[in-house]
Amino acid sequence: MQPTKPHILLTHPGTQYAHRLAVQLYKKGLLSYFVTGIAISSKSYYYHLFRCLPGRMQRKISNRIIQELPQQKIRLYPWLEWKYVRKSKQAAYTDAIWFERNAIFQQRLSPQLLKEADVVIGFDTASNILIQRTHQFGKKFVLDVSIAHSLSKEAIFKQLALDYPDWSVRIEHKTEAHLAIEEEEQRTADYIVVASSFTKQTLLAHGVPEEKITVIPYGVNLEQFTSKKNYLTDGPLRLLFTGTIDARKGIPVLLDVMKQLQELPVTLTLVGPVIPQVIQLIESANLPNVTIKGKVPHSELPTIMQAHDVFVFPSYFEGFGLVLLEAMACGLPIITTPATAGPDIIEEGKEGFIIPIGNAAACKQAILNLLEDRNKLAEMGKAAVKKAHTFTWDRYGNAWATFIQKIVSP
Repeated sequence: MQPTKPHILLTHPGTQYAHRLAVQLYKKGLLSYFVTGIAISSKSYYYHLFRCLPGRMQRKISNRIIQELPQQKIRLYPWLEWKYVRKSKQAAYTDAIWFERNAIFQQRLSPQLLKEADVVIGFDTASNILIQRTHQFGKKFVLDVSIAHSLSKEAIFKQLALDYPDWSVRIEHKTEAHLAIEEEEQRTADYIVVASSFTKQTLLAHGVPEEKITVIPYGVNLEQFTSKKNYLTDGPLRLLFTGTIDARKGIPVLLDVMKQLQELPVTLTLVGPVIPQVIQLIESANLPNVTIKGKVPHSELPTIMQAHDVFVFPSYFEGFGLVLLEAMACGLPIITTPATAGPDIIEEGKEGFIIPIGNAAACKQAILNLLEDRNKLAEMGKAAVKKAHTFTWDRYGNAWATFIQKIVSP
């Protein structure tokens, strides 16, 4: 007789990657319900209504479409989500708005769902009340921490503001009350799951016990992100960055590098959201080898990635950086920093290079290595594809299933 599978209640008031986990838990027969703000199953009647919406509206809520998960496994609070999304668009400081939404979400969650679950999974900034409620029923709580510790983040933003005063670096000061909520979550959760070793290290630095933390890296959609067919052996070396175009992502470092490489056949394309002031800063640098493409639909990223040679992502601070796996799946070697999932997913010199944070000289040298040896570049690109294929969402789900079985076993 097979042992009874545990019932997992997954909760998240917004988006992030919770829907990926919901699908994986469902496929493994572990999900009791996924409780969230707005989500539409591709198997439901609501999905057909969604398909009737104008294209612009479809794009706005496309990240709320969940494949492979029946609507009856989803419990929604759409009024709550719409209300606070609207409020956030009118506010200069949005953290207070999201913390308020998160508190209401936790309070409204049905006690019957908590009672029926064996394990409850919640996400950072939306779990302090839920942990208490879960423990009242004698159940275990897993906190999924999606980004590195807030105090580590604040310290980095302060330094960026000093180093790059013209870049409109907004120092994200969290209030004492909000920091206390996150500290309480990390202290009272039974277990913590993070996606990268970097996130784990920032939690350890702020007193979270190591035995409480498990690292489970994200996956990549290999049906959407497929390998390029050819590697050019001549012509300019085409570098690509995707993400928010700002100081935190290391864009000033990249501009410094591109200034030094102006006489060489190297180009850089910047893809992602960008504010007007940053556009002016980049354009004032007068670098003809740098192109700002701006924000594009996520569906266009595979084609853009396949049209480039190397992915550069010199970020100062990430929870993971899923674009790294997406670029690898498209056949691009990676140049990134230890403040990302880079050390978890690439081997130095095989699928890419890990450079020190903020180090333009190291970034330049990594680029030159690939410019001077196109055969090595192709070899690393193919190795990147092979490695990306080991980081699927099914692998992510298997790791979660193993973790859950471990914590519920007597």
